[in-house]
Amino acid sequence: MSFLDARKPLGLTNPKSKEQRDLLTGIIFSIANPFGIAFWGGIGGGFAAQIAGMPLIDKLVLLFVGFAVGAFAWCVGITVLLAWSRKFIGEKILRGIFTLSSLAMAYFALEMLWNLFRSTIYPMFQLGHDLR
Repeated sequence: MSFLDARKPLGLTNPKSKEQRDLLTGIIFSIANPFGIAFWGGIGGGFAAQIAGMPLIDKLVLLFVGFAVGAFAWCVGITVLLAWSRKFIGEKILRGIFTLSSLAMAYFALEMLWNLFRSTIYPMFQLGHDLR
């Protein structure tokens, strides 16, 4: 569907209220992204080593506040950057980005299905073959 949506008119001349609603939707999706948890968790390990000599409550407060501010700033910042840069990108480039993104999603979906088949279904047939 994403590939087909890339072929539809883009409507780059959104009314101001729709742009603000799209920006808010982007911020919410960015904050709710489960990959963000892994990203910020990875950064947290390196950060925790830097604050090793502090008392525990200070560490927890600093870590929580740092993560919350950093994650929120990243989510809002990247969304604002994308919304702002969209004004400078032409329709052909935007269609190309949408098309490449949809093809990448299709590739990863097919790869995931192949790995599922290879790791679960295929071994069941091999097990039956080994018992003969």
